[in-house]
Amino acid sequence: MIKENINGSKGQNIFFSSLKNVKISFINVSTLTLGYIRELHKFKQLKYKKKNTFLNKKIP
Repeated sequence: MIKENINGSKGQNIFFSSLKNVKISFINVSTLTLGYIRELHKFKQLKYKKKNTFLNKKIP
């Protein structure tokens, strides 16, 4: 038996609480993905910088 809320809706809180959890997990996953992409971009830039610095050095 489902108890009624003050507003008279049945079981609506369960739906919204699960929806909230899905939203929070989606935000966490998207944040992790963006963080991973950002770190990968930094690594590529550093790798490129090291490679070009080595190639552009003039041999005395």
